[in-house]
Amino acid sequence: MNNPIKIYNDIRDAYLKYINSGLPFFRDEYNQERNELLKSVGTISQPPIIELVPKYHEKATLKEFCINEGVSLDVNDFINAGLFVNNSPIERKLYDHQYDSLKEAFLNRKNIVVTTGTGSGKTECFLLPVISDLVRESDGWGDNRRRAIRTMILYPLNALAEDQMIRLRKALNSRRDNGTGALDWLDRNRDGHRFYFGRYTGRTPVSGEKDKVTTQLREERRLLERGWGGGEGSSCKES
Repeated sequence: MNNPIKIYNDIRDAYLKYINSGLPFFRDEYNQERNELLKSVGTISQPPIIELVPKYHEKATLKEFCINEGVSLDVNDFINAGLFVNNSPIERKLYDHQYDSLKEAFLNRKNIVVTTGTGSGKTECFLLPVISDLVRESDGWGDNRRRAIRTMILYPLNALAEDQMIRLRKALNSRRDNGTGALDWLDRNRDGHRFYFGRYTGRTPVSGEKDKVTTQLREERRLLERGWGGGEGSSCKES
């Protein structure tokens, strides 16, 4: 693990060397005195603020959740094909609050508020119930799929919405060379049905002249594909 104190000291020393090389004194004691003044708190830097984040307790894997709560293993299989893709041989486990959020929102149909700290996987607390609902509903679609918006996710900043679009593509719209992506799973288990999603922000093209709107949409798609980064086996066909 990197030592934050050492990193701070190294960066500060690099700045001091830069200042001393650009504005040197003829006498070393002057240089030393200036360095002591520059090292004082608040002159060119503030000391690092270190926050200790406790490790959240892992309760169970998603498969164990499905078995414990009587949920179809389709939920586990689809989520592990996209949202929970993990190249590690160790299967990912849900934290206590993720397990409880999925149970209360998905099974008990309750509203939830998640207030855990940074890095605690709050996004999964609402994405897991949403995706689980889609998997359960899609099992009965057949040829009678109803057109409707199932979920609306609101973000206070465009940057957050952009970041989550990447996760949604991986979770709902990914393919992999070994045939284990989200779209591969839907092809095998849902007769090719798709979970479509879109984004609406202040940058979303509005109605107007056809040629202008078409150009805007093409540029928007180009930016989305660039943001996706041409990931291995990926596709970008949301609507």
